[in-house]
Amino acid sequence: MSTSQGFYSRFVGWLKILLPLVALGILSTVFFLARAPEVDPVLPYATPSGAPITASDMIADPSFVGVTRDGAAVNLRARSVQPTAEDVPGRLLADRLTSRVETRDGRSIDSRADSGRIDTEAQTADLDGRVDVATSDGFTLVARDVKTRLDRVEIASTEPVSAQTPMGTLEAGGFSVTSDEGDGYVLVFNGGVKLIYAPQTDGGR
Repeated sequence: MSTSQGFYSRFVGWLKILLPLVALGILSTVFFLARAPEVDPVLPYATPSGAPITASDMIADPSFVGVTRDGAAVNLRARSVQPTAEDVPGRLLADRLTSRVETRDGRSIDSRADSGRIDTEAQTADLDGRVDVATSDGFTLVARDVKTRLDRVEIASTEPVSAQTPMGTLEAGGFSVTSDEGDGYVLVFNGGVKLIYAPQTDGGR
């Protein structure tokens, strides 16, 4: 009888040691499994379904929202996106791509094109073909092949551009938008600028 009681006591003693260890192992496994899925930083897109983009997918109405290192808000939208033919992670082809950059002082630059390319690895968005650009300062531009940075305020084209400005009609070989020393941006026309001076009067006439 004493032998049975001794065995029972040892058995209970081992259970007191083993059961907490087993429970700890189960909790650690659950914690590990709960942490395993991670959002892929290469594709920071929000889609209506929340589905990831794969090589054969076309995602409708995606959007990208971020803040540049100089404090501007960037918002990209498209009618649809799909991976490039090379299927390189982070590189997408966009249909009806629009871009909005809003600086910390509340000024904004809106751009739109029928097509474009987004590279989240390189932090760029290229608007292809004809690009319509409008600023909150009253400038409207028609340009081609505009390149936009997603990590800082930088919008530029080296192709000919025409613009309606508060000073009149302007033509140039290219333009660029960069952040200034404050909270806004600087719009520069370059490459043989021609201005037909016809400033707007009060009331926009």
